[in-house]
Amino acid sequence: MTGQGTGAEPGPQGPARRPALRRELRFFETASVSVGVMAPTLAMSVTGVAAAAALGRAAPLAFAVAALGGVAVAARMLFSFGRDEIASRRLGGVSAATGVPQRALATEMLIGLALLTAFRVAGTSALNVFFYLATIGTLSLLVMYVLTNAAATRHLVRRSPWQVLLPAGGVLIAGFVLYHNVWPVPSPPYEYFPYLVLGWLFGGLVITLVVPAFSGKVSSGLERVMDAESRAEGTAAGKATGAPARGP
Repeated sequence: MTGQGTGAEPGPQGPARRPALRRELRFFETASVSVGVMAPTLAMSVTGVAAAAALGRAAPLAFAVAALGGVAVAARMLFSFGRDEIASRRLGGVSAATGVPQRALATEMLIGLALLTAFRVAGTSALNVFFYLATIGTLSLLVMYVLTNAAATRHLVRRSPWQVLLPAGGVLIAGFVLYHNVWPVPSPPYEYFPYLVLGWLFGGLVITLVVPAFSGKVSSGLERVMDAESRAEGTAAGKATGAPARGP
């Protein structure tokens, strides 16, 4: 049986595989950024010369992983803002050949290049640049972990009290790690990074409250994506079993 409109066989690389690939990509993006930014911070905090040296040797790999995941996440965010008409619609375009959001990716790369150039002009060493950005990224991720697990706890408590154990534990663990990243107060310039993250989060909150229909556009965009993926999975499952696909 052929794929609808393309004649492609819905095998592992065909339409039946695409929703799963998107989920795997999201996991890779989150995991790569998490590992990439947390490994250097761990290297600064461990005791013992051998352990610190071993983690220090992994810094180049951590940098590459964090850079790859960061580029993918940032480009996808810019793309979704353009698609949902929160930012310029040009950012929501994709390549007809590869499906890559080229304008969003180019914008993200230019911002990164400008930032690294500014560090270079200021005379900051490459290692310090890495640790500065890794620390800021770690603090931001920890806040994200706390908020995500808190939202999951609120959602799952309606189903069963037992289902909230894992996300509630995640809130406690991430909160504990976040606390020990800001107290005792680290040495300069790391002591200023928590305030930078707070300012960034406050700016996002202001934008959410000020920009008309911002939350509604984000929610509508997420719902459209989920509906499209559900229809794609239903179509793929119907083709695999020979049953007709369900309507929306």
